Amino acid sequence: MKLAATILSILIINASSAFGWTVDLQQSATVSSSNIKLADVCSNDIPEKYADIILAGTGAPGAKTCISRQQILRKLVFANASEKVRFKGNDYCTVTRAGNQISKNKLHQVLIEELTKLLPDKSFGAPESSIELIGQLPEVTMSSGWNLSLDTSRILSPGRNIVRVRLNSGQQNTRFTVTVTCHIWGETASINSLTNKSQLIEPHMVSWSWSDLAITDKATAIGRESVIGMVAAKKLTKGLIIREPDLNAVPLVHQGEPVEMKIERSGIAVSATGVARRDGALNQIVPVRSDIDGRIVSGRVIGPGLVAWRR
Repeated sequence: MKLAATILSILIINASSAFGWTVDLQQSATVSSSNIKLADVCSNDIPEKYADIILAGTGAPGAKTCISRQQILRKLVFANASEKVRFKGNDYCTVTRAGNQISKNKLHQVLIEELTKLLPDKSFGAPESSIELIGQLPEVTMSSGWNLSLDTSRILSPGRNIVRVRLNSGQQNTRFTVTVTCHIWGETASINSLTNKSQLIEPHMVSWSWSDLAITDKATAIGRESVIGMVAAKKLTKGLIIREPDLNAVPLVHQGEPVEMKIERSGIAVSATGVARRDGALNQIVPVRSDIDGRIVSGRVIGPGLVAWRR
């Protein structure tokens, strides 16, 4: 009996060698792995050594890939596995990669949470800042759990911002760009009564209100420190919303008045006197006629009647 079984086994092996092996291509298949392998598209058992031949590489979850007999044959030829193979079944197999589409509501929620972390600190007493998403989010399918990150840590600016977004799920990464409007609030001032040119702006001369900086003129003066203590650059009428060009910094040196010029080199401080040729506010550069030799030199205003001499 043992001899008969051995002979039968030899005959089966020889028959298999004579007739080769078969690829029975099914009409459709679903795969959860990153690659599509030969075994995934066959409805029959195939030799184990050929089962893991890769027919198509990584694809997005939910995507469909059409695998044809010709594609399979090319892969088999490349792998030296095409000898004595025969095909049956369908001409094509449509393979769907497993995965679930992310809910747009959930994606929107997580995205806004991450973007909110990049909003600047709000001013005391200001309304809450908010983020408005412009346009539609893309359709995204992921094979498993996912997380969202932003390609920037830069604080967002009032108004329109463009941000790169990354979705991660294992080895799968998806990127897309979103446009958002940041509604950030700042204090703006309006003139209470007619103000003359060069008049100092004092607290009682203006009224304050909160403005959405996303829709406010970019040149508008924002914040009390940018208005109070400045001087009017021109006549300002009642009710006018103050803009930065409407104001000048208070001059600390004045045209035609004496100034002290200081210079420091190698730890040695030297001072001289001169006459300012132009008004200048803090950190502004003004020309000064030196009392030493009458030359015109440049100086940076560092205090009342005081400039740092630039040589």
